[in-house]
Amino acid sequence: MKEKICIGIGAAGGLLTAALGGWDLGLQVLLGFMAADLGTGLLTAGVFHNSPHTKDGRLDSRCCFQGMCRKAEMLVFVGAANAADLLLDSHFLRSAVIIGFCASEALSLTENAGRMGIPMPAAWKNAVSLLSRKAQPDSPSEQE
Repeated sequence: MKEKICIGIGAAGGLLTAALGGWDLGLQVLLGFMAADLGTGLLTAGVFHNSPHTKDGRLDSRCCFQGMCRKAEMLVFVGAANAADLLLDSHFLRSAVIIGFCASEALSLTENAGRMGIPMPAAWKNAVSLLSRKAQPDSPSEQE
């Protein structure tokens, strides 16, 4: 029975990874950022009682579930971008989606750290700013 469960979990993980475009560095970084953001969000609400998502700043299971649903939807977008890349015979869309979501998660991590009273090093702020700029389309003034 134990072997069948392990085989099932392995097969499901393999299919999910294939649907997301493979277990490459981009996906690993995104999943790491997502896990870190979820953890720091739980700490912000559960320990520091400083969540912006509830009136009293405390942990709320509904808000936590909504956050996990948002992260699952991010992975749906990665899978959709991977499918579009396969259709177009390119490798651009999936990478762009992953970079965009990494920027969003990094920004959220930085906000959570600020809510916990952790000062952010300038190098981190610069890296988050760079990621955010790469994730945003060029503004009209930059295209001219």
